[in-house]
Amino acid sequence: MTLAETAGHSVLRMANADILPFDYSHLLKTIDEYIKDLITLLETSRETTEIENLLINSGSYTVGEDPTKGYVLPAIKSAVPFLDFSPLQNASRQLKYSIDSLNTVYQKNLKSNRKDDAFNRSLFLAERQLLNETGLPRRSWYKHTLYAPGYYTGYGVKTMPGIREAIEQRNWDEESVTAQVRRPGCELAIDFSRRPNRFSIQESNDSRSGKRAVQGRTDRADWGAEG
Repeated sequence: MTLAETAGHSVLRMANADILPFDYSHLLKTIDEYIKDLITLLETSRETTEIENLLINSGSYTVGEDPTKGYVLPAIKSAVPFLDFSPLQNASRQLKYSIDSLNTVYQKNLKSNRKDDAFNRSLFLAERQLLNETGLPRRSWYKHTLYAPGYYTGYGVKTMPGIREAIEQRNWDEESVTAQVRRPGCELAIDFSRRPNRFSIQESNDSRSGKRAVQGRTDRADWGAEG
């Protein structure tokens, strides 16, 4: 009942709006939280791996071993690599500038009572650009780069599933260990205007530092000129 009421009110609100009531500032805040979660997840994985390997090497697991039960000692885990998230964080900041420009024009149109079908269309089509045409690893039918049911959790949601599941499953060589799924010809993009305003994320290998880097790029549109 509550879900039906919420959906109904949302439909009525948008149907009667000259300018669609979309605020992408909330999306930016959410993405930033997801990035922080990923960084914490990676650091936690590194710490727990180091502790477990220390216990294995020190023989702690053999102290209470029962030879009659055929206990198999855990194997040494590979070290968790360092991933460079700074390009992704920089791309998020660039997205903020784009959204700030969008909000300026939004408020300007709102105050002038201006109805702009092209502007509305760019608002409601924006999230479709968060789809990856090739889909997620091992399940190409899920294409959203920010949300997806987990591979091992049924309908339990995973945020930024490409890198999150790569970290959880320790798939360090999987190309999705980048903060988003990235394959040739695909990019995460936010395009709020008719001109280029792209937000893309991809992986690069920095041979000098030995780090995998998440690269972000935003070519900002000058929304101020649209007003």
